[in-house]
Amino acid sequence: MHLQHDQQVVAHIAAEQLRRNLAGLGVVADLHSDYGLALLSVWTDLVVWTDGHCFRWWAGRTSIQGRKVYAFCPANDTATAARRVARRYVELRTSDDAQS
Repeated sequence: MHLQHDQQVVAHIAAEQLRRNLAGLGVVADLHSDYGLALLSVWTDLVVWTDGHCFRWWAGRTSIQGRKVYAFCPANDTATAARRVARRYVELRTSDDAQS
């Protein structure tokens, strides 16, 4: 139980740091954490999750087998992760705006 709590804290701290970096880039995200993971809900089809060691999110592509391809970034590099997630956010917003 203690290990799970420690993991939860690590994941939550990493996600909070990413959330703040995203906010600095003008991207708002909701933070949810439990069971050793933390999730940042950014936009439709853009949820970033972390275990405190790395961030993962759908890159917007599928493999030739039809599986979603995920982007990864180390959790100790929140500035790079924020830039990459923000870039994906802009892609999704632009796509959504074009479809409206």
